[in-house]
Amino acid sequence: RTGRGGLLLPFLAAGVALALAVAVISWFHLTHLALLDELKASHASRDAALAKAERELDLLQRSCAQVEAANEDALLRQLAPKPCEPRTLYAPASDESLGEMEYVRKQLLQAGWTMTSDIETAAFILNAGDSPPQKRPCGSTFRGIRISGPFERELEVCQKHKLFERFSTRLRAGQQEDVSPEEMAVHFPWLPKTYLLNRPTHVAALNLTLPCTGLQEAMIVKGDAHGGRAIWLPKTNEELRKLVGMPCGANTAEAHGLDAGFVQPPRLVQRMISSVLWDGQTVMGRVFLLVQRRGGTRLSVDRGRWSLGVPAPSYELQMFDLPLFTQYPGHVRDNAEEEAVTRRNASEFEAFVQAENARRHLGLPRDWVRTHFMRRAGEISAEAFAASATPYVWESSLSDGDRTDSVKAALLEPDGAFMFVSAELLVDMDFGVHIIEFTCVPGDIQGLEPHFATLPWTRTYAEDLGAQLARVMLRNSGQDVGIAATSVGEAGRWTKLAERAPFPHP
Repeated sequence: RTGRGGLLLPFLAAGVALALAVAVISWFHLTHLALLDELKASHASRDAALAKAERELDLLQRSCAQVEAANEDALLRQLAPKPCEPRTLYAPASDESLGEMEYVRKQLLQAGWTMTSDIETAAFILNAGDSPPQKRPCGSTFRGIRISGPFERELEVCQKHKLFERFSTRLRAGQQEDVSPEEMAVHFPWLPKTYLLNRPTHVAALNLTLPCTGLQEAMIVKGDAHGGRAIWLPKTNEELRKLVGMPCGANTAEAHGLDAGFVQPPRLVQRMISSVLWDGQTVMGRVFLLVQRRGGTRLSVDRGRWSLGVPAPSYELQMFDLPLFTQYPGHVRDNAEEEAVTRRNASEFEAFVQAENARRHLGLPRDWVRTHFMRRAGEISAEAFAASATPYVWESSLSDGDRTDSVKAALLEPDGAFMFVSAELLVDMDFGVHIIEFTCVPGDIQGLEPHFATLPWTRTYAEDLGAQLARVMLRNSGQDVGIAATSVGEAGRWTKLAERAPFPHP
């Protein structure tokens, strides 16, 4: 028995160990299953929380997108221009005369247009007001270009010295050397011979040709102020030399030095044109021109800038078909007393021309004002319009003087903007036509008003010019004056002389 017991004990021990191992394995298995179930439950809970968070985030993003879209729409509405109200016009509330535009205003009111105090929505602005005109298209409610008032900047050729500088630049194109006064006079025979005081070659030429002493009646000295405020008529050569800072004996341009005390310093010396005399008085002709900004620009709200539209922007020059003449004593119109000035219409001057033609056997055409004077005025104006180009900063030189004006070169006037201009033309003893200057703010029409009662043609002329101004500006911008306006004046009174690119600014 002892022997069998000795064999049984190891088997018992092995069985107990096996049972214990099975028990431990079962315990670990059960524990693992419990932990696995707990982990699965935890993952499920986390997935549910994550899904909830994702839903809340999506809801928040949609909400933010809606708010952002609403804010963007509000911003776009603020930036977008107000639509123009058809057939409405704005004029500044002041006692100052609108000049020629006053007759435009009357014409439009007669045609059924209405005044508005809102400059933002007016389809036609008669004056730039307190601030320069703005680029504001009419919008979808009104076809056409909004007429936004006069140009912010005047034409280059409306300044006396720049008229001749721009012609000089045009003639000099592609050349390094300056153009002399003699070359200018030959190439542009309708320009008075002119010496520009900021050009050394011109000053040297003047110094060589001008005597040191003696009387002189051939030269006039001009600055840039309007209204005769910067015009000098020196009676002696000594006085002229002192005025322009060119003492006698100086043989170089370095001797030239103007008196620093001038408010409007002399800019040029010019040989005067001897006018044909009518009853012993000078005769000046005025031809009226209109420069318009044609074409369109468009606003990109998202980029916050303007770009060129279709049709492309340009500047157009047109000429009214009927001139106005002024008869006055002396050499300078602005120096004459108003009581001594006589207004003449084209028919009256034509009668004078034909009387002189018969008396002097000049061989002039029968319809001289229309066939010669107006044709020549158109040629001169078109040439000046082409030359009237503001130099860019890299094109400016110290001799050009006003270098800050080069900022104007890249300026584009607003859609529909305009400038009313008069060309002042002198008729010489042989009935040649010469340009004296261009005026960008002509006062001729309001000058006719005091004569309405005594000279009936002056009222007709003023009202007709205003009506024709309204018609051409509105027609060119896609608008219509109105049926009521067809009885005033006739169509086709304006002749297109030239059109030019938008840059540089004219």
